[in-house]
Amino acid sequence: MLKLRVLTLSLLVALLSACGGDKSSTSDNQTQSKNVSLPIIANSALGSVVMSNTVPEQFKVDGIETYVKITPKSNSVTRSSRNASNAAAIHIIATDDGVSNEKVRRAVSILQHFLTNKAGSQYGADKSSMAESMASRNATLILTADDDQNQLVSTRLYAKEAARQGKLETWINASSASTLAGLNFDSADAFVESLLEYADKQSEADFEAVVEGLIGGIVTSTQTSQWLLNSQSLMYRELSLEGDCHYMSNYASYCPDLGTHADRDAAFEEILHITQAQGIAPNTQNGFQTLQQQIDVRALAIYDDHKLGNPAVWQPTPTSWDDWKDDDFNPDIGTSYSHEYFAAAFEAYMGVAKHNGHGLDGYQALTRTAMASQDAEAKQWIEALFHEYLQYTARIDSAGVVTYFDNTYPSASVTPTFLMNRDDAQSQDGYTYKSQWLLNVEIIGDKAIDLSANDEDNVIKGNSANNKIFGKGGIDTYLIDNKYAECTLTTTKYGAIVDCPSSGTDELVHIEKITFSDKTITL
Repeated sequence: MLKLRVLTLSLLVALLSACGGDKSSTSDNQTQSKNVSLPIIANSALGSVVMSNTVPEQFKVDGIETYVKITPKSNSVTRSSRNASNAAAIHIIATDDGVSNEKVRRAVSILQHFLTNKAGSQYGADKSSMAESMASRNATLILTADDDQNQLVSTRLYAKEAARQGKLETWINASSASTLAGLNFDSADAFVESLLEYADKQSEADFEAVVEGLIGGIVTSTQTSQWLLNSQSLMYRELSLEGDCHYMSNYASYCPDLGTHADRDAAFEEILHITQAQGIAPNTQNGFQTLQQQIDVRALAIYDDHKLGNPAVWQPTPTSWDDWKDDDFNPDIGTSYSHEYFAAAFEAYMGVAKHNGHGLDGYQALTRTAMASQDAEAKQWIEALFHEYLQYTARIDSAGVVTYFDNTYPSASVTPTFLMNRDDAQSQDGYTYKSQWLLNVEIIGDKAIDLSANDEDNVIKGNSANNKIFGKGGIDTYLIDNKYAECTLTTTKYGAIVDCPSSGTDELVHIEKITFSDKTITL
């Protein structure tokens, strides 16, 4: 959702002082176009996911380097009336994430989880209408590094849209600023660059009036591109990778510095926001609007109880509540407080709240067991929509696992193990409140780590290092890129040792199947 936040003078000065360094150093004709089709989850409502370094013109501003086009499986999606030249799609636009687009891929994976059908469920059995709603509304996720880059990219996008409509100077002239001296309206880029000098010379009140004029014009204009109105921001400082240092340690100080406010993973929260706002709330099919109304009523009732001093499972502050109310400008997408409440419940359901040690905006039920007694409605809605386990293949960052292990168990002399199961006896490993809900994983990077699965039917892939993989319950499958004849397989009492060119020498314990590139064998 487009957030109507007014930038502070000091923040914009900091933002625009980096304008020159934020520009891409490679011109369009020097960059080789590259498209990558990302895997589609089984039973997904999506038809294709293509990641490209060619950014469509409407999204092209300095800093945006990656574009992901996500199209529904159904062919019934119509073109947007505001973007008639482009087939309807869900969009992700992203700055450089610093990790070869791994964070972009995780954002795609989480969105796919939300849009994967869940057989037999009340709302999730057929999510084609959710995917179609998001695509027809050109829902757009904007990925940036941090608050500074997010505000800078947003300002550039707003200015570009105003210039496209030929309204940039008109909207700023209509603002309450006492002077516009120094602002350059020749182009969107010229305008953004001139804001730095304007911020230096004019008052903070005038600067804020200019920004309010720009955003107000964007929101009220009937010509504003639909994708911009239906956009949602997510920053890399709040988007960790499974297995990376921040995911494992809950943003410990020994992890790489991601900047100010880097203290929690908000990926589930923000991606659920855009899914709910664009795929559920405005969706007239399958009872989704009724569901949205129920969530809205529940959130308001809980907050009213909290204000009266009664026990409440969710306890947002009055300041947060007022901010959410101020953000609401489109009733079609539901209230902001309903989105925040549902996201808080989902974070608890997926173990994020328990690992953090507190729930989002004062959410009190930190586990699924606690939710069953304290917020049964939210738990039922989540399970009526989404799978119990994450449906995508999580890419486990081996370097992050090693860093976490070295700092948590400094005297240990064994290979670090990533756990996909929760053992309450291992109280230090709080990340397992989250990782216990993983289903399929691939170890990435080149560090040697081991992995212990859970009691589901897991699909596991190692990296090029030597890995020891422990299966538990269920029928577990190990994936290898090489052909069977290219590998050496030695059976053992509890599994096998397999030596392959692409995956090193891996010891498999209680793994039931190995899938090579040309055949599958049963151990």
